[in-house]
Order: sequence, then C-alpha cells, then structure tokens
Amino acid sequence: MAAWENNTPAGLVSQHQSARYLSAQELEQFAAQLYAKMGYQVQRTGRTGDHGVDVYLINPEKQVELVQCKQWNRPVGEPQVRDLYGAMAHAKAVRGWLWAPRGFSEAAKQWARKKSIILVDDGEIGRLIESTYHES
Repeated sequence: MAAWENNTPAGLVSQHQSARYLSAQELEQFAAQLYAKMGYQVQRTGRTGDHGVDVYLINPEKQVELVQCKQWNRPVGEPQVRDLYGAMAHAKAVRGWLWAPRGFSEAAKQWARKKSIILVDDGEIGRLIESTYHES
C-alpha cells in the first residue's frame, strides 16, 4: 500500500499497514482510486439509495461493474454476497467486487463460486496493489 500513500492527499496508509486499518470511507476511497489506476471510469455512490453499491465502475470495455466495501471486524457472510449479486442484476453489471479486508465466511465463498463476483480480502487487496502499481 506504500504506492497508494504517494497518491493520496492525506497519505492514509503506511507501508506496513493493511486495509484492515482504514475506515469504511477510506476503504471505499482506496478502492475507487485503485480501479481508476486500473483504467476504469469510477464513480463513488452516495450513502442513500445506493442499493448496497459503494463504487460504480465502467470497465475499459464499457461494461458496468460494481464494488461493495465491508469494513467489518469479522468475515463477511453469504447474505452480503447475495445482496451484491442482486444489485448486479439490477444494474446489469458484468462483474461485482466485494471488498472485505477481514475475509469471508465459507458459506460466502461457496455462494460466490461460479458467479461473476470477486471476493477481495486483505491478501487480494495486496495482490491488486502489486499488479496495478508495479506494472507501470
């Protein structure tokens, strides 16, 4: 996350921290910034009427993708994965990203299998950062 530190006004993340230490709002901001760096058109949604979507994306192929961030003190469960899937259907999104630095329950992982949902835990956030900031 050190690369992100250099690209934020507040420098929210130090080299030795994980996304677990970000506030919920900072996690959403970080996700939006990372997708923008990856070439997506990015729009953060407001709190009300967002249908559980924190970041609305248009990918390089001009398709809709959705991001939901959960900064919880425990793993995210199956109901949240199902909610994202419903929001994807409503928005006609081709992919959903569920960010949860503290991980996912086994039921959530099982439910997401074979669906166009990417479960992004702290380790996956690190891999996204590595591939995005070190490809340049």
